[in-house]
Amino acid sequence: MRIRRHNRSVCERKERGLTLIEMLIATGLGAIMLTIIVALTSYAERSFAVTSSHVDLSSKSRYALDKLTRELRQATAVIKCDTNLPLKYFTVTNAIDAFSLTVSWDADVKSLTLERIGPTPDDNRSEKLLSNCEQWDFTLCQRAPTVGPTDVSFNPASSLPDCKLILMSWSCRQEVYGKLETENVQEMQIALRNKVN
Repeated sequence: MRIRRHNRSVCERKERGLTLIEMLIATGLGAIMLTIIVALTSYAERSFAVTSSHVDLSSKSRYALDKLTRELRQATAVIKCDTNLPLKYFTVTNAIDAFSLTVSWDADVKSLTLERIGPTPDDNRSEKLLSNCEQWDFTLCQRAPTVGPTDVSFNPASSLPDCKLILMSWSCRQEVYGKLETENVQEMQIALRNKVN
């Protein structure tokens, strides 16, 4: 009868666990993968917040643009304006429907407001159109454009009764995560449709 001897080194190799070097390599690779996942998640979260902020500013500016266009086109005349800071404003009137509108920007509060005053107290209302409005400018112009070789511009009105077109621009900013900011800039031209000559 023959007795077989097993090779001990083969059996020992099959039963052993991870060596210290293998464990360190696995831990290092795991840490690198975890760092990459955390960095990508943080980047995606910041990107989502910035995109959300852009969409928020854009929708608010679009609302203000639509509201101002709808209200100011019905005006018949500009009756007063002031460009001295901290409060800039202009007021238009609608002689047909008997109301006046005042668009004002407060540089201290950084808000753009539309105020409507009608013939009865129920017609009076004020609405904040924009907050975080860093800048607001307007120019009262004549309607006839000056056509140049590369652009079209409008001549400023010499007096309030000459104004037939209002040019407006504003810039809004919103802070995201302390350091990041999003910005929205709008420009508009509004012709006074009911202008009485």
